[in-house]
Amino acid sequence: MVGSGRAGRASRAPLTSFVGRDLHIAQVRAALSQDRLVSLLGVGGVGKTRLAMAVAEDHARRFADEVVSVDFEAVSDPTYVGQAVHDAVAPHANQQASLVDTLADRTMLLVMDGCEHLGSRLGDLVADLLTRCPDLRVLATSRIPLGVDGERLIHVPPLSLERAGDEKLSPAARLFQTRARAVVGPLEPDEHEAVEELCRRLDGLPLAIELAATRTRTMTVSEMLEGINDWVAVLRPSSVASESPSESPSESRSLEAVLRWSWDHCTAVEQQLWSQLSVFAGPITLSAAAAVCGFGDRFEITDAVDGLIQRSLLIRETRHKITAFRMLDTIATFGRRAFADSGGAPSALTYAQLRDRHARHYAELAHQLSVDWLGPNQRQLSRQTSLVIANFRAAFDHLMQLPDGAAASDMYADLWPYWIGCGRLRESQTWMQRLSDRRAAPHARALCISGWTEFVLSDIEAAARQLTDSLAVGQAARLAGEPRDPRTENLSRSLLSACHATAGDFDVAKNEYERSIAEVESLGDDLIAALLWENYAELAVIAGDLDRGRLGCVQAKRICRAHREQWVLSWTLWVEALAAYLDGDLEETVARALEAWDLKATLDDLLGAAVVAEVAAWAYAMRGDTVLAAEIFGATGQYWAGTDGPLLGFRELLLHRERCVRRIESSLSAGERASAEERGIEAGLLGLVDRVREVADELPTPTGRRLESLPRPTAELLTPREREIVDHVRQGLTNKEIAERLTVSVRTVEAHVSRVLAKLGVGRRSGIATALSAAGTP
Repeated sequence: MVGSGRAGRASRAPLTSFVGRDLHIAQVRAALSQDRLVSLLGVGGVGKTRLAMAVAEDHARRFADEVVSVDFEAVSDPTYVGQAVHDAVAPHANQQASLVDTLADRTMLLVMDGCEHLGSRLGDLVADLLTRCPDLRVLATSRIPLGVDGERLIHVPPLSLERAGDEKLSPAARLFQTRARAVVGPLEPDEHEAVEELCRRLDGLPLAIELAATRTRTMTVSEMLEGINDWVAVLRPSSVASESPSESPSESRSLEAVLRWSWDHCTAVEQQLWSQLSVFAGPITLSAAAAVCGFGDRFEITDAVDGLIQRSLLIRETRHKITAFRMLDTIATFGRRAFADSGGAPSALTYAQLRDRHARHYAELAHQLSVDWLGPNQRQLSRQTSLVIANFRAAFDHLMQLPDGAAASDMYADLWPYWIGCGRLRESQTWMQRLSDRRAAPHARALCISGWTEFVLSDIEAAARQLTDSLAVGQAARLAGEPRDPRTENLSRSLLSACHATAGDFDVAKNEYERSIAEVESLGDDLIAALLWENYAELAVIAGDLDRGRLGCVQAKRICRAHREQWVLSWTLWVEALAAYLDGDLEETVARALEAWDLKATLDDLLGAAVVAEVAAWAYAMRGDTVLAAEIFGATGQYWAGTDGPLLGFRELLLHRERCVRRIESSLSAGERASAEERGIEAGLLGLVDRVREVADELPTPTGRRLESLPRPTAELLTPREREIVDHVRQGLTNKEIAERLTVSVRTVEAHVSRVLAKLGVGRRSGIATALSAAGTP
């Protein structure tokens, strides 16, 4: 059982209306036609993001290219730039595939928004992608250049303050009028000149104009102009630091002026919340804001949030039925600085205290995720975690600065449902690497989750190393007087035995799983018991012990049904489908595979869907519908592209896949196969399940439930040890005599012989030679 791969595309909704940028859109469009990297530079609030989004929309209309946006404002640490891009461009891609592999054959415009704080790490990534992905173009927004060869720089000016032709208002004044109309209705004609003057005082900056327009609810334009004039006069050039070489002192002063003016018109509670929300990264839920910012009164914080939204200082967003809020970095930075300058309220938290509270809150959320995962809300939990992952990263960064690193290790380990259940395997590796780079080594639980991650990524050597270290660290902790952690110990030991099973040593795995399952069940640890039963069943079926595998499935399903759990259940159904296929029962294979596939689609489990779909394809091919099997292979093939190989690296499963491929190739022409695969690629793994079910319902039912002509695995599936056993069997030696020659127990030989019989599809030792001869094996 492994994980999924789900993420949302990251893009920011524009704060301001879009007015007066037609010439700039044309300029950027022309630049993109000539250069593959175009950077829009300008002061904060000048409208770089909105211009980039408009260009992207125009590009999508004019061309067939993919257009994807990445919001880097929520990425505080350059470590995560690659992950942020991967999340946006390939939210459902196999986590084994590199970003270059993912983008190499795609024609795409990639919009990178808010790049100035990420330095050379982002510049190096962009340079590498453009070099190795010939059909990729990048449109970046930043306050400073990325510093990449071939970068085309376009400075985004403020909105024009000049009226064109017969226009009654300049573009800057039209923006103010548009925003004010949404607040109080149309402005009177006699206010037009005051609006023009106000926009001049704000240097035509869209963000400043947007914020000023919200004040029309309580003030006339003339009163606002007077207030802004006062603030601009107070702010001398030396009192405002320019944020980038592209900013003029005048522009910096005007934005600073309107922000200070907005600050003065907020209530004390709104000022406090404005400043405190700056500790967050990315989306902020109301419950998180209340917990971190110290608001005991739910109505008080709700009113403060509403006030900031009304002033356009906070943006409300809803994703996957989850409501969250976001504050632009320019606004957040000002709020933090203004509150510090004013001394804040006597009872206000310091920024250092806020960082501590923020980290503690998200550490508690991570722990709760691990506690609540065994239940019916897994999809909602995964989406909630994905939505605020930037805050988990910020909290982890803060915890990493603490002396012992234990809290950071705890957070990493507690997020295992996100790493494994949601398929965020590469980021799991990133976090573990950062933990490993610390002087204090990760604790046993973190090493266990890291080992699990590597196992899912098919790096068996790395997995075995981490799991072995986990057991050693756990043992050292017990010797030092710390309490035993049976969950971590049993999970590590079982997964380590699974590493050995991939090399064919299923006996060790079976014994370890049975021992661990007995202990975790005695402790009432249902989550780990379900996981281990499913793992046990999976390994048994792959080894050819179908009866033992089905027993494991029954036990896993018993626990899953009791808790209305779906993730482990979906993997268990896949094991049942695989067992049915190996047993020649194609109808049962299809039924169980489709049931599992439906759950995978519900959970957005791409890796699981790929594994399930593979078995469904084998069954359809054997039923004679090679077209449908080819469609499925189109979707799974795209998912496995750029990886070390499909199907978790199990040689036994790969051989079944190869047989299915040969059956498709012998049945379809190259053109027919290509067309079918293209349909599968277009539908995608999660969309294809409906198509498969629709076609399956129209297929004729084969005579009888079983298909005895299903090709049985032959000697190709035998491990080196099993081949050695077979050689002795063909010489007529008994199990006891074989055990003596190989210096192993008779029980071990019996287990090997049982698996050989299952793999060759024969019932007695005497049938082994006949089966191998029929298959042409010497």
